[in-house]
Amino acid sequence: MKTTILDLKVGQNALIRQFADFDATCKLLTMGLLPNSRVELVRKAPFGGALYIRMQNHLIAMRENEAASVEIEVL
Repeated sequence: MKTTILDLKVGQNALIRQFADFDATCKLLTMGLLPNSRVELVRKAPFGGALYIRMQNHLIAMRENEAASVEIEVL
């Protein structure tokens, strides 16, 4: 089983390893999420809302389906 951003707890850090969904990959790369980038989960909105991650002092919001396509390595 692959670990994704959805598996992180608030405050946990991880390294992005790869993307599983081709359609979401283009959008995520455009937002600056690159392989080997360090990310931190800042907040999970209730009821399946957006996830907020911090990457290099930038806050990025993403949907659950986008977060599920980002495979990570927890630090």
